[in-house]
Amino acid sequence: MEQADLIARLTALEAANKPTKKLPSFWVVHDPAFVKIWCPKSSCPNLGRKLEVETLKIKASDAQGLTEDGEVEELEASDEVIETKVIVDKGPDKAQKPLGIVAAFPSEVEALAWTKKYYKINQDRFSKMDRPPALELVEIHLTA
Repeated sequence: MEQADLIARLTALEAANKPTKKLPSFWVVHDPAFVKIWCPKSSCPNLGRKLEVETLKIKASDAQGLTEDGEVEELEASDEVIETKVIVDKGPDKAQKPLGIVAAFPSEVEALAWTKKYYKINQDRFSKMDRPPALELVEIHLTA
């Protein structure tokens, strides 16, 4: 295969992958409660982290203690087993897109119709929730 033929085929493939329809804007349905913000990992309200208290058993010889000055000291060596409670972070409970985006549509009419249908289908589930989702429509304008 000649280099010119290869370049022509690659150009044709790239042209086929480009979208043919240009949209000046599109509509996004998002939940502003799930817009990610920085907060401490273990206490972030937007992630709803699963925290569990587990009992950890360790040998007294492996344990370390703190003095009143805050320095670490070795405890006496023994075969005694010490139980201690530890808070374990099991990860986030919610898995949302970074901007809280739920769906995207080319027109406001489609986005509004989808949102109405979503609320109608899930109204029983939402009635049992303390804070049901409050979806918003946002138009995003594309510029070159």
